[in-house]
Amino acid sequence: MNTNIESVLDSNGVLFVEGVRYLYNPETGEAWTKKTVADYVAKLAAEREVVMKDIEPEAAALPVYELNDIQVSAVESAQTVELGNGGIYWLPTDTAFTITANAKDVPDNRLMVMVEKVVDATRAIDDERFVATVKKGKLSLTGSFDKTGNYTLSAKRLNEGLERIDMPFRVSFPTVEFDVYRA
Repeated sequence: MNTNIESVLDSNGVLFVEGVRYLYNPETGEAWTKKTVADYVAKLAAEREVVMKDIEPEAAALPVYELNDIQVSAVESAQTVELGNGGIYWLPTDTAFTITANAKDVPDNRLMVMVEKVVDATRAIDDERFVATVKKGKLSLTGSFDKTGNYTLSAKRLNEGLERIDMPFRVSFPTVEFDVYRA
């Protein structure tokens, strides 16, 4: 007879006992808490004369790589990208720009990067997508905006995308903000 009851309460509040999933406590119909899990598994253990093995495993932390020395420049010398007030990059519509950054330890890769069009510098209302290439510790991205507005490239949004596609790392960097205007 197995002397351990294997149980895991995951981060979504779902309890797994010996491979069986319990969304709610079958005795009360309520959501699980660490205490109710402990009580329930202890009761099962007492009924079966076995001991509780595990309630909640530690989640493995993903590495977070810092992107630094971020530079934004115009692709063509006849065009301009200006670092304006508040550290916001100003550029005319349809100006091809390049973003480069040191990306030490980030695995060589191509990543889809979402640059959000925002209102009040915070509320996303749309996004533009660009392909960034990471190679030998350097990130580069080339793009342009065809509509005026305020755009942000943030670690928060990029990490949401990395999580969605199960990438084994996250990134950290200061938000890059653009004000795109009609010249």
